This record gives sequence, C-alpha cells and structure tokens, in this order.
Amino acid sequence: MGHYILDPKHRPVEVDDLMTWARWFADDGNRRVAEDYTGFYRLSSVFLGIDQNFGWKGPPLLFETMVFLREAEIKKIFGRYRPVNEEAFELGDTQWRYSSWDDCYTQHQTILRRLQKLESDALMKNISRLKKIAEPKT
Repeated sequence: MGHYILDPKHRPVEVDDLMTWARWFADDGNRRVAEDYTGFYRLSSVFLGIDQNFGWKGPPLLFETMVFLREAEIKKIFGRYRPVNEEAFELGDTQWRYSSWDDCYTQHQTILRRLQKLESDALMKNISRLKKIAEPKT
C-alpha cells in the first residue's frame, strides 16, 4: 500500500520512507482540503495519505469527502432527530474519494451547495407544516 505526501502545489508524491510520511502526516494542517458546517451537517474533505484504491485499476484514491450529520443541532431545531423531510438526510454519513486535491475541493463545494439546498428545503417544509397546525380552524 503506497504512502503519499503532498508537494507545495498539493500534488501527491509517493514516499518509501514510513518515518518521512509519518512526520509529514502528523501535521493535520497539511491534510485539510476543506471543512464546512451547516445547521444539519459537517462536511469534511481531507488528504488520506494512503491509497484507498487497494490495487484496483485506476489512479490512487488519496482524498476523501465525508458528510456527518450534526444530530445535536438537528434536535435543537426540531426537538427530535429527524425532521419531516427525509431527503435532507440522504447524504448523511456518506463519502466520496478522489485522486486529486482539485477534484476533491471542487466536489466539496458542489456537495456543500447540495447540502445547503436540502437543509433549506427541510426547514421550509417544516415551517409550512407548523403554519398549517397553527392556523385557526374556521
């Protein structure tokens, strides 16, 4: 399994010496591609430093984007774990892998916009539902 570090332009470089890799990898600032938080999600993109392709054909998969649900924040907003709009959770606890920093960063931004839209839709659906409950019956 190959070990990689990044050059100053964020290009992967395979290294043979495990200690060189470990010292470089110990600085987590080297590995963070992007990280964002929304009300429902934490979106994290990182350089993994180890090829996750596991010998399959194709380039090494060295970068990863993951979506984490922020359960405590969701409970504060809705009083329970899941709001009515289940679509807002379809991306929770999922991951994507990439071969380059640029692909990882670009997809991070795309996924962030999708999460923001899903979150907004979930909030609007719940606001509409609450308005209907609060409307006086005639």
